[in-house]
Amino acid sequence: MKSGNSNLCIPAWSTQMFLLAVFLFSGLCLIQLGQYSLWDDESYTALSGKGIIRTADTSAVIDHNVVALHNGLVLRSLKDRSTAPLSAILAAVGMFFFGENSFGARIVFSILGIVFFALAYFGSVSIAKDHIFPLLFIIFLLGNTALILFFRQARYYSPGIFFISLIALLNAGSHLSRRNLWLSACVWLLLFLTNQLWALAAAVCLVADLCIWQRKALRSKVYDIIWPLVVVLCAVTLIACIWNPFLTSYGRHLSNNTLFERAQLVLWNFRDFNSSELGSLLFLTLGLVFGILTKDKIILRLLIVLLLFFTTIAAFSPQLVSSTNVADVRYLSPMIPFAAGVTARVITKVFLGQPMLIFSVSFLLSFTTLYQGAPFLTQLRSTPLLFIKEMLSPPNEPYGVATEWLRSKNIGSQSIFVIPGYMTYPLMFHYPKAIYAWQLLPQQKNDSQFKNLPDIHFKGLVPPDFIVVFGPSVEQIRQLMAQWSLQGLRYQEVTRLMTFWKDLYRPELFWRTFKPIENFDPNTEAIYIFQRQS
Repeated sequence: MKSGNSNLCIPAWSTQMFLLAVFLFSGLCLIQLGQYSLWDDESYTALSGKGIIRTADTSAVIDHNVVALHNGLVLRSLKDRSTAPLSAILAAVGMFFFGENSFGARIVFSILGIVFFALAYFGSVSIAKDHIFPLLFIIFLLGNTALILFFRQARYYSPGIFFISLIALLNAGSHLSRRNLWLSACVWLLLFLTNQLWALAAAVCLVADLCIWQRKALRSKVYDIIWPLVVVLCAVTLIACIWNPFLTSYGRHLSNNTLFERAQLVLWNFRDFNSSELGSLLFLTLGLVFGILTKDKIILRLLIVLLLFFTTIAAFSPQLVSSTNVADVRYLSPMIPFAAGVTARVITKVFLGQPMLIFSVSFLLSFTTLYQGAPFLTQLRSTPLLFIKEMLSPPNEPYGVATEWLRSKNIGSQSIFVIPGYMTYPLMFHYPKAIYAWQLLPQQKNDSQFKNLPDIHFKGLVPPDFIVVFGPSVEQIRQLMAQWSLQGLRYQEVTRLMTFWKDLYRPELFWRTFKPIENFDPNTEAIYIFQRQS
């Protein structure tokens, strides 16, 4: 096998290592894929996918239920017109072939992750001048548990990472071609249909990269660039007429951070990129020093993309800084391959001509948190081993336990009010027989898109048959129930499910435990189910 450099021959052992890495990466992407219930954001994607299966559109009405996230802020004419639809389409494809379950909702996203991994190797081979760098690159991808977890979610993460990496590969060379420009335009449109924020950040990075590194080529390719750009602008205008948060109520509720808070968010992005094990702040810093001193074009290009992406995300992120103390690291996940490329490049150059030392150091770093500066910046552990151990013996999770209880009691078409509200959607997906109540405010009954919905969907109009409460919110509900009892409406706790209430299997590593939570307060940190008595 030969790379893009005709003088470079890839030895057989390198190919064998690549095939082994693909096998391992595929196994990590697919193992126990359907074991855990979909968590709230995933379930929302999958419910939109159900809507597509039933109506060929992102309908919020699914059988007898209504998916009214944030009191229906994202809806127009009872269809989701705020969220880019491609993730729901991919979930619909998987569920059409594999069933409306966790595995079916996630499988297409995991397959895209596996394709990305192979693309990452062949792409790095096409631009590298040695056979070591591509192997180091995929070693750091294989050891990145956060990357694997993002590929295992029924969300925009997998296609977004894939499309951004593909755009980077198409423009990695020193020559612009008409074919690559058109391909980049098509891939960018798919990215826009996946996540508009990422599409904006990718566009900023691509324009900057072309202006900095390919100025001469740009001047000679003006006419080749104009036509793909015109097509993109026309397509974006058409898409924005249909899926656009600013054409729904959601657009009025996007965050309003100050300039200082936006700058603070840039710093959080770098800090939490490291703390959530997406990349290594230490090696990004080393890469900057090494890239400047040696004028290494590859390292500098990667670092500029990282900086611009982080800054663009901070500038336009809907995250409200005043209500949190960590960055939304899911928005940074497309930069995992870029950070891995910087690290692989630095190690290749520092230990040039010492392949055994190169691979030893790389394996040690990629499969432990030494890469993130442990034990000084984070705790020392092997996150891939923790993940493998978890997958061999997955712990119970709250949605699965609650769904199993509902199924065992054959609740049927009775109504259920779920608290907190965002935890409604996993139950709605996994136990769709019930009617999920009180997602809308009573005054929304006058809204033209909601006026024909049954009263059970509006808070306070019709009492639900069951109330399912996850965690500390039970204290507030007990106080409300005491008030309701004075009005003749009584609820009784019929069961308490002794599983920790929070879903601690999300892809963000600072929100994942890899093991069950056993020592928790049974009075405030379990799952509580109340049934109406009168």
